[in-house]
Amino acid sequence: MTAATEIILRLDLESDALFIDAPTSAGPQETLSTIPGGVLLGLLARWYAEIEAEGGPDLSWRVFHAGGLRFGNGLPLVNGQPLVPLPRSWTAEKKARGEKPSDDESRMFVSEDGRVRHQVATRLARRTAIDDKTGRVRGGFLFAYRALTEGQSFISRVTVAPEAKAALPFLARLYDRTWRIGRSRHAEYGRVRITRLDDPPALPAHSRTRDAVRLLAVSDVAPTKHGRLDVDLFGLPDTWQPCPGKTFVAWRALSVYNGHRRAFDRERQVIVPGSVLAFTGPALLPDQANHLRATLDAGVGLGTERGLGACLANPPVLERAKEAVDQKPPTAVVPAAPPDDPLFAWLTRRHAARTLGDDARTIARAFEPLFKTLYETQWREARVSGRALGDLAPSPSQWGAVRDEANRATNLDDLNGRLFDKDTGYCAAGVGARVWNEEAPGLTLLKDKPASARALLEAAIDPKTLCEHATADVSDADRAELARLVVADLAVHVPRLMADLAREEEAR
Repeated sequence: MTAATEIILRLDLESDALFIDAPTSAGPQETLSTIPGGVLLGLLARWYAEIEAEGGPDLSWRVFHAGGLRFGNGLPLVNGQPLVPLPRSWTAEKKARGEKPSDDESRMFVSEDGRVRHQVATRLARRTAIDDKTGRVRGGFLFAYRALTEGQSFISRVTVAPEAKAALPFLARLYDRTWRIGRSRHAEYGRVRITRLDDPPALPAHSRTRDAVRLLAVSDVAPTKHGRLDVDLFGLPDTWQPCPGKTFVAWRALSVYNGHRRAFDRERQVIVPGSVLAFTGPALLPDQANHLRATLDAGVGLGTERGLGACLANPPVLERAKEAVDQKPPTAVVPAAPPDDPLFAWLTRRHAARTLGDDARTIARAFEPLFKTLYETQWREARVSGRALGDLAPSPSQWGAVRDEANRATNLDDLNGRLFDKDTGYCAAGVGARVWNEEAPGLTLLKDKPASARALLEAAIDPKTLCEHATADVSDADRAELARLVVADLAVHVPRLMADLAREEEAR
């Protein structure tokens, strides 16, 4: 029998990312602490029709519905070491000693040997919705997101069954590129670069199993029998029984978002990652132990194709968790800030804002009349054609996303890539790029260039423009900061122009 192919992917967040699998109506939308495998499967689904055309309905069914291609959840990768969710037995031990866990355990991860602890970083941001017709804030639409912060890395195991190997060329299209995934990916969230690791680090694995088995849930687990922990679900013989005293399980509601239907699927109760399930029984025979490992490797329960059902049998971390609890964290040594240190970068930007602010305002003021003319023309065209105003020119929220991309850029080339790269740039690729490239009919704003928001923005931060308006010679680093300040200024003032135009329209 041909063995399955295993591929390891590295996922590097280039912007904050938001992954939500249960809609909430109160409080901030909280991201998951891992990158769901279902999101990666959905990314591959952009070639669903091609896969079906090449291998027929059988291949598309095997790849996307029958678990022939399984994307494991993206787990944190820290210093080249894959981590697993903190076992809930760790929390139980602290509570038994009368201690209160100091960290949010849902965001805590630990190395296989139990010595490295890591809390996934998140950032809270408040947002509001914009009315496409008026360009103004929609009343009552204030919400908050808590997202994974940029700069973090994750690792995902992809298992391709022999009957699904015809899809490997399509899977390879994901490599060495930056994609947008998760919620609000058409605004400012979800930029992730995917790389295949040819020499991946050792992933957490099963340990020896005999007459006692403790399973660590690495992902959510959705039992086939709703809410029941039958031993056969995990590949154990019927003679085995659960051990309640050594089992630490938490449940939660899971409702997976279906991008095709644009709605959440039916809600299910699933076992939370980090849960520990203990079973005991007669010593396992070699064939029974092999069956246990094969069952766990294939994923247990429902939704294995999207990363659910990942469990480890007797991983070392369960035995060494107490060592991690008792271990005192080392005293931190703060070195002098190097040139690429975030503090150094912040100081550089503060200095640039003081010395280049006037030049940036001069450039932005020179382009504002052009943007005003563009919006007047595009909105007039929208009213004539019966289209929404937001269909022909960028909205204030899209300007905010451009400003955020500028703030994340490390240099001028990076800034231009983030905004104008044909494959990944915010103003050049994806669904949201259409309004940036929408040309105003019969309008000329720049010589030999289309009359579009993208063309104006590109011209505003062109090196030639920056050099012409700078009052003094500027270095490459200062030129990048000047471009960033221009984008930030336009991102504030162009939406104000839009609001002024809307008021003038209402006055008429």
